[in-house]
Amino acid sequence: MKFSLVIDVCPENIQAIQHLLDRLFVHNLATILYRRDSAQTPVPALYSSGVRYQSEPNVGVDGERFDDLNTVLARGWGDCDDLSAWRAAELCADRIPARALVVEIPGSIPGRRRYHCVVQYINGSIEDPSIRLGMRT
Repeated sequence: MKFSLVIDVCPENIQAIQHLLDRLFVHNLATILYRRDSAQTPVPALYSSGVRYQSEPNVGVDGERFDDLNTVLARGWGDCDDLSAWRAAELCADRIPARALVVEIPGSIPGRRRYHCVVQYINGSIEDPSIRLGMRT
């Protein structure tokens, strides 16, 4: 089963973006646990899956897509929300407390906020799957 949400991101509402990211995380966690406990092939670890980071084409035109790990695996790439939700779910499935988190990018243009999604561990440290999988900083 594939799960995708497409929204026209309202940059003033970081809570709404976080809510969508949380839903994607829950879906990915359920997928990982189900496939681990069933006769299906387990979900590969994100960093050994062959998936790479790629920014979404046409975000301003087509809206922001929040795609689940099955969609990301099938096409071979994901953007920051896709990758952080997958990685956080993978960690939690292995009993490592973590969450996917939306953060504002410092230095955003006034009146035009920009966001990035990362993984936050329970101790507050941050992991950025997008950078690890090819995003330029």
